[in-house]
Amino acid sequence: MYPRLFLARNLLREDEVIFVSIDDHELTDLRLILDEIYGPECLLGIFVWKRRQVPDNRNLNQISTDHEYVVAYTRGRTVFQGKGKDMSKYSNPDNDP
Repeated sequence: MYPRLFLARNLLREDEVIFVSIDDHELTDLRLILDEIYGPECLLGIFVWKRRQVPDNRNLNQISTDHEYVVAYTRGRTVFQGKGKDMSKYSNPDNDP
């Protein structure tokens, strides 16, 4: 996996992003490899996505394994554009921080 990810880094421009999909068994190893290649400061985020749509996703030990991860790294300065959060939709009647 390392040689391919290293090559992918060399193919990315400064404003591009690499997304890598992986399950929970290899997530830790993937993060170590990508941190070494890109640097931990280039981690944009880890997205969790549901991969199955069946009523009961539990395996024999009763723990659900119906999700995978998409790890996103950038080579340089990548900025996602979006909208700011509209705080008027939320209330805090007791002023709890």
